[in-house]
Amino acid sequence: MIFVMSMLGGFPVGASLIDDSVQKGRLTLNQARRMLLFCVNPGPAFVINIVGVSMLGSQRAGVIILVSLFLSSLITGIISRIFKHGEESRHFSTSSDTDSPLILSVKKSISAIIGVCGWIVIFSAFLGVINSFSLNETAKQWLNMLAEVTVGCGISAKSFPLPITVLLLGWSGVCVHLQLMPCISACKLKYKHFAVARIFNGVVGMGISRVLFRIFPCEAEVFSNAGEILPRAVSISVPATAGLLFLSALMILDLAPKRKV
Repeated sequence: MIFVMSMLGGFPVGASLIDDSVQKGRLTLNQARRMLLFCVNPGPAFVINIVGVSMLGSQRAGVIILVSLFLSSLITGIISRIFKHGEESRHFSTSSDTDSPLILSVKKSISAIIGVCGWIVIFSAFLGVINSFSLNETAKQWLNMLAEVTVGCGISAKSFPLPITVLLLGWSGVCVHLQLMPCISACKLKYKHFAVARIFNGVVGMGISRVLFRIFPCEAEVFSNAGEILPRAVSISVPATAGLLFLSALMILDLAPKRKV
């Protein structure tokens, strides 16, 4: 369920659910460390609508990118089994918070949104300073692309082949890494392992996308740097929204205190 929610909800969701599951004793630290290697994914609304439709001008391209990232995450999860060691005991939280699961979920969501927005503002200022330096244009592009995923995808869509965009989404950007750092630290996962997993995820996704784009070619304007990209009237993905609401309801029910018989 956590993996599915991470695919539907976007970058912070998977890590937050993993951290919450550790606190409630549903996962061991070893299991949480493994899951953090592959339960970090961009959501379908961002990939299909923002990257695919708005940036690339092709919904099909967005779908192919999303499928590539999904398969890449599955492969990363399978490979992560090499990190599996002896299972640890689960440590249950002793929190005395009496708020309902719905209120707790809203509190955590608001906290996550504030954290995400804060890092985005910081990186916007940082990239503004970087872009003011007299650096090689290619170096500036790569610094921007590796630092912040939305900015990176926008640059890649205009100047690089499509598989590079998949690589950047798999890498996720340093900004996202820093957003997830509290969860990474809480699960005692070394950042170098997390970073290597993101690079692996991006490279595998890039390879899968190259194959899929050959099998399902997109319109020529998707690959054109000179063509004008016009955003279409698509702001939401109905299936993704329905799935997210359904899984959110399941999560709330799962968090609800169970009566002892």
